[in-house]
Formats: sequence, structure tokens, C-alpha cells
Amino acid sequence: MTGEALTDLVEEIARKLPSGHAAALAAALEQHEQPTAEARAHVVAAVATPAFADLAGRLVQAWAGADRLSGPGLAVAIRSAAKAVERERQEQSLEIVWTGPKTTVVPVRLTREVLIDVIRAAREALIVVSFAAYKVDVVLRELAAAADRGVVIRLILETGEAS
Repeated sequence: MTGEALTDLVEEIARKLPSGHAAALAAALEQHEQPTAEARAHVVAAVATPAFADLAGRLVQAWAGADRLSGPGLAVAIRSAAKAVERERQEQSLEIVWTGPKTTVVPVRLTREVLIDVIRAAREALIVVSFAAYKVDVVLRELAAAADRGVVIRLILETGEAS
């Protein structure tokens, strides 16, 4: 296996394994200088599910094909990739946007409010896709302000005609 393939596998492990499993895998790797049969058994046993164990087994196999890479070195790679993935996940957010009748049952934001926030945050380009656009005076004003800031805007709207 090439170095790039090993790198891809480390990334796959960081993305697929929960952080605790990645940490357990790294801790097991640290205890072995070389990818021996004993190391393989220990590393594979460090993760709890068959799918994760399969990834761990593939990792040890790839490690066996890598020149001069120690278990502690591979552990650093696993920890670094897992930390990068965790930071990436923390930077992402998910918010429910509601297009429907007003509700106080669930805390949601109306689509128009979110659209205005997105338009205001745009700095370079903005693509707006909508199958219906009506009662949008405030949205039109925000789009004009974005255009004045130099934002390139593309609108993709339904024409109302049958195709």
C-alpha cells in the first residue's frame, strides 16, 4: 500500500470512528513499534464493533507495508486526523428552517429570516433557488444591497409555466 493510500485510510478512520474509538486505536498503536501479529490482534481488539475492527485491521495491514513507520508515529497521525475532523464538525451547524404556518410549538426560524441572514452574509457570490417567490420586497432590498457590495447574484426561479 502506498503512503497516499495509508493517509487516505487514516482520514477514513478519523471520519468514521467516534473520537473515543480513534483515541483507543491510537493508544493501542502506541504500544507497538512494528506491525506484528501481536500488534494486529491488540489494535483490532481496541475498537468495539466489527466495522471498526475491519478498519483497524486494514490499518495494520497498511502499516505493515509502510517503511519505517512506528506505532507511536501512526498513533500521532490518527490523533491528528481525528482532531482535525472534530474541529471541522464543531465549525458546522444545523438549523431548522420552517416554511409553513406560524408555530410556537417548536423553536424554528422562518425561511424569509434565514434568507435575509444568508444574503447579508454573502461577500462574493450568492445563488438563490426558489420555486415560489412572492411578498419578497424585503428580500429584493437585501439582494440589491448585496449587489451594491459587489456580490454576484444568480436567481433560479420557477416561471409558473408548464414544461
